[in-house]
Amino acid sequence: MVKLIVTALILVALAAGCTSQATGNAVADTTTTTTTAASPTTTTATIVNETATTAKTTTTTTIQPKPDLTVEIVSFEDGNRKPLMYVLNTGEVNVTGVRVRVDYSLPTNSSAKYACVYPGPTGYFETMPGKIYQASCNVSAKIPGNYEVIAFVDPDNRIAESNEGNNKFTTIIYVS
Repeated sequence: MVKLIVTALILVALAAGCTSQATGNAVADTTTTTTTAASPTTTTATIVNETATTAKTTTTTTIQPKPDLTVEIVSFEDGNRKPLMYVLNTGEVNVTGVRVRVDYSLPTNSSAKYACVYPGPTGYFETMPGKIYQASCNVSAKIPGNYEVIAFVDPDNRIAESNEGNNKFTTIIYVS
């Protein structure tokens, strides 16, 4: 129970970027947690655990800020074969090695699957926090129909982000 409370306090303090101290007691055990913002770019959490049966242990964890990439398709051109996308880094640090992949699939025809990559099969680009980047690529979909279109930023999961769950955007579009 003490570990659960201490862990929750650490997470709250880290999210708030503030300094906090918590103490919990269970029988003769004492756990002290101190969280401090070491600098604008790192947060350090130190846990000192003392029990009646074990020696004093100290654990220090430093958390580095991460980027957070999102992608959104905002329009289509060229018979809906050329998606225009916005890529945004809502994280706290610059990141290089960014790419976007767009998958087109025709649900009524399993062989009608197409993809394109921005900025190309071997290229990457850099993003800065708070900046919106435009990306576009051409998909060679030849069969007309309603396609499910999925855009993935960081499709190979090469970049450690603060939120890995917001890297895709899905829509349905008619390709003529």
